[in-house]
Amino acid sequence: MSGDGKNSESPTIERVFELLDKWRHLPTYQFERRADMFFALFLPDILKNHFKHLEINPMIVPEFPIRKLPELQSKKPDGYESNRVDYFAYSSKGAHSFIIELKTDMSSKDKNQIKRLEKTAKTDIESLISDVIDISKSKSADRQKYVHLLWHLQELGLVSGVDEGVYSRAFPKVKSYIVKNGLENVKVTNAAKRCSKPKPIYVLPKLPKSCIYENVHCISFETFAGIVENGESKDSAIGKSFVKYLRKWKVRAGTLDPRTLH
Repeated sequence: MSGDGKNSESPTIERVFELLDKWRHLPTYQFERRADMFFALFLPDILKNHFKHLEINPMIVPEFPIRKLPELQSKKPDGYESNRVDYFAYSSKGAHSFIIELKTDMSSKDKNQIKRLEKTAKTDIESLISDVIDISKSKSADRQKYVHLLWHLQELGLVSGVDEGVYSRAFPKVKSYIVKNGLENVKVTNAAKRCSKPKPIYVLPKLPKSCIYENVHCISFETFAGIVENGESKDSAIGKSFVKYLRKWKVRAGTLDPRTLH
């Protein structure tokens, strides 16, 4: 038995959510980073419902790199510093794209982050994908991971040229500058060039009253839960548990008497 009376020999998805819900109230626990996978599982259905039954490719890209604006770059010579958005999503027919930020605490809103999201939403997908290719060439320490990212973007139909030549240069061991040379064949596709500018989205515990979000689509946890509850995954164990805890997570972490949590 575990210290709180639970049977540690028989973990379940319900137990995973119980721990997330309990631990999110603890100091410095990075709840958002532990819970983001569960949000990603249901994002295609959420976007489909929110944007009038638009079909969404199930391949969601997390931690999507966005090149920093020139005025925010440091004096590094490569000029390829980047921020991240929590998720990038793409419609199945390739006409629409989405940049999504998840916030599990209303008090953690970042005005600069919101401004970056709004500015990114005014950028062509061709430019965003081209920047990812350039960043991939400049990131020597993470070059293998960037090859994985480019492969994902190729699976979505946004880049081409991630071929056997790239893989043989990058795996099982990076062959120094040769990888960068191999990436010269990676190009933005015509589909990416035709895609509309990305729609900016915030997923939040509650709909905000602040006008700083006025140019961003906001989806509350309650709306998120309602879509999952009535969607294709409503009868799955993970869907049922997620809906239950999403509604708990509307309450700010740390504000409840810990003796009443379960």
